Amino acid sequence: MSNPGEGAPRADGAAGFIELFDRSAIYRFSMAFAAFVFVADITNVVGISPYSVAIKYIYTLAVGILLYHYFSRFASISIASAGPLLALTFFVVTGIGYAVNLMRGIEVSYLTAFTAPLVFAAAAFIPAGKFAVDGARVCRDLLMLLLLGSVCYLVEASLKRFGVPVSYAPEIEHVKSIVCVMGLSMAVLMRSRRWVLVFLAIIAASLVVRPSSTLLVAAALCAPLALALRNGLRRTFITVSWGALVLAAATPWLFCWFFDSIAEIATSGEAYLKEGLLEGHSNTDFRLEVFRLALRSLDDSLLFGQGLSGNPNVDLGAAWSWWREIIPDGMALIHSDWLVVVSQAGFVGAVLFFLMFASILKIRLRALAALPAGEANEISSLLSLSIVGCVAFFLYSSFNPVLPLYHIAHGFWFILLVSEIAAKGVVSAARGRAYAAGPVPTPQPA
Repeated sequence: MSNPGEGAPRADGAAGFIELFDRSAIYRFSMAFAAFVFVADITNVVGISPYSVAIKYIYTLAVGILLYHYFSRFASISIASAGPLLALTFFVVTGIGYAVNLMRGIEVSYLTAFTAPLVFAAAAFIPAGKFAVDGARVCRDLLMLLLLGSVCYLVEASLKRFGVPVSYAPEIEHVKSIVCVMGLSMAVLMRSRRWVLVFLAIIAASLVVRPSSTLLVAAALCAPLALALRNGLRRTFITVSWGALVLAAATPWLFCWFFDSIAEIATSGEAYLKEGLLEGHSNTDFRLEVFRLALRSLDDSLLFGQGLSGNPNVDLGAAWSWWREIIPDGMALIHSDWLVVVSQAGFVGAVLFFLMFASILKIRLRALAALPAGEANEISSLLSLSIVGCVAFFLYSSFNPVLPLYHIAHGFWFILLVSEIAAKGVVSAARGRAYAAGPVPTPQPA
């Protein structure tokens, strides 16, 4: 076995070593920033405080420097998967729109939503085989990271539930609970009953102090999906993962075409889960009104929307005058990333957004199929976690703004980065084995 500090031997037996990905700069930076956010944002210092803008720009600059570093180092662009390139494209196009708005004196942008995906976009500049992923070590790192995030979410929810004045915001951003879902899924994939019980306890306690139908549904869906992935039930997890993507992408259009019918179903379902089971308060009427106003933007351009340069908020105060008593300018954030993409980028942007995640799922499912039977269980767990994480993201982002909260979304995109490097390595190794085996001889007739 090679010395971890020196890297791993090349799979093809060539001289030299491949650097371990968990020793890379972007891995260490992403781990450190995720841990910082989990702990520091208990007080919302990263998301809402007067320091939040400075933190965001420092983060963006640091990731930009890392992207330049890997592009300069390898001097190539990887086309093994379209996902990272599309993530980078969304950032560039949105950045151009922001720059144009600034020249007009308009400080409106959706750029923050595509800031965290820059971490994932780094995979576009890292060719297959340049880094080796130590599956066991990375899985342990991610499990501990997700445990930290889950505990911090419970602590923040508890403090705010009992009115302890330690935060810049009176309520918790409940989308932070996605880390609990991913932590539970990781424990299932790693076959650790102890950690499964720990995450289940954290989720149960979190639902008591801060009822969330999204957390309840996501945990109920993703834990069985992780179990299916762990046990190799290919048809099950392929159907669920692709079905979740198609449903998330179709939801804005379903609202556009059948608003009243879909709204009725959403209202009754949310009321049953949140008020009936969790004894919380449903805000479905608020979200549906925001949805209705957001869909009006498609009247201007169904094809390109607002060209990724419009306002990701809607003027709710124009419809509900009382909202201006809470928010003076009357604006409200659209509670669906998929709907924002449709309103901002139209049909073309929505298709590209769908293709980005389709590419993400495709290469991971392909890598899982290419893994030798009974080998690399940790790599399988890592790839499976990224698939379950995508399903959780599809669910959360369909009815919540996740992307604009870059500091919360960072952990999700970081896991996609690590799994992208692992997936490219597995697929590349499978191609190498197939090439070395040569063509199968064709039987000659007697």
